[in-house]
Amino acid sequence: MKAEDLLKKNPTTTEYFKHYQAVIEEYNKAQDKAEIRKIFEELLSVAKSLSDEQDRCIREGFTDMKELAVYDMLFKDSLDKKEIEQIKSIAKNLLEKINNKLTEMTNPFGNSQNAADIDVLIKNTLWSELPESYDDKAVADCRRKIFDYVQSVYGNVA
Repeated sequence: MKAEDLLKKNPTTTEYFKHYQAVIEEYNKAQDKAEIRKIFEELLSVAKSLSDEQDRCIREGFTDMKELAVYDMLFKDSLDKKEIEQIKSIAKNLLEKINNKLTEMTNPFGNSQNAADIDVLIKNTLWSELPESYDDKAVADCRRKIFDYVQSVYGNVA
């Protein structure tokens, strides 16, 4: 840095160096304030989104966010009202089945057989309960998403 070099070469420039540092600090403070304000506004936005999602969870009739997450993974825009209610029921029941299965297991995702059992439970439930409007690809996509979600949420359960 030129100011430090100048100070080394001429110790009488101390006042110049102090002033230089003060200007830099003031500039950094201004930058920090702007950045802090921006981050704070982003945090407020995220908090509002979380609150909106919690309200949506209750509005949709779910008891927790996990049920809402499974519902969202099953939902598609082309569903009619009857199918939407069916999907809500499937989301709740499937999550209950998974939770029951997990309580029977030790290290559910550390053991390939346990993980396969959970995957089969998801697949069989979806095949037997989803509306006919779900084709083979849609069922397979839903199964994969739900399995990945369950593994991410319950992967550390021992």
